Amino acid sequence: MAGKVLIDDTTDGRRRQGWADAGYFTLTPAGMPCSRSWKGRPDVLLLHLDPALLHVVAQDLDINPTSVDLAPRVAVPDQVLHNFGHLLRSEAANLAWGSTLMVDSIVRALAVHLLRHHSNLVATPQAHRPTLASRRLNRVLDYMRAHFDQPISLSELADVCGLSSTHFSRAFREAVGKPPHAYLIDLRLERAMDLL
Repeated sequence: MAGKVLIDDTTDGRRRQGWADAGYFTLTPAGMPCSRSWKGRPDVLLLHLDPALLHVVAQDLDINPTSVDLAPRVAVPDQVLHNFGHLLRSEAANLAWGSTLMVDSIVRALAVHLLRHHSNLVATPQAHRPTLASRRLNRVLDYMRAHFDQPISLSELADVCGLSSTHFSRAFREAVGKPPHAYLIDLRLERAMDLL
């Protein structure tokens, strides 16, 4: 924004007002009726995120997407979102090689930030931390023992316990003390020593 701007916002029947400056943002969750007016000379970057993207990111974080609601915000300072906005604007203006991947990465990071700081999940940050409950862990370990002599991908193991690959890898390491591939190597070495 260029200078302070007074935002008058009515979202979902609730009226809010606030002064915004550079580094401030306003958030309207998808599907909420909204009307908004500005007083001043705003220089605004308008971003529209597909709700499906938030659902995908929530699933990647092992959060039930139907339980996630973004919170309406009016004239709230957030330097991280401000920086993401600058990065997106820069990529859109220059379109260098790799821009598509860069924009996709920034948008996904932006979605994670919104879920962490501007959703109903803020009050319960530990509730969605991925873990391997003993039955899930046993299922994966049994699968690894039964198929140790075959190529096993990380995504295959993640599917066995119902987590995304990223979160499976982290949760497995926390539960077992080593990454899945290292555990598989140990299984194969143990088997080779038994055969000798």
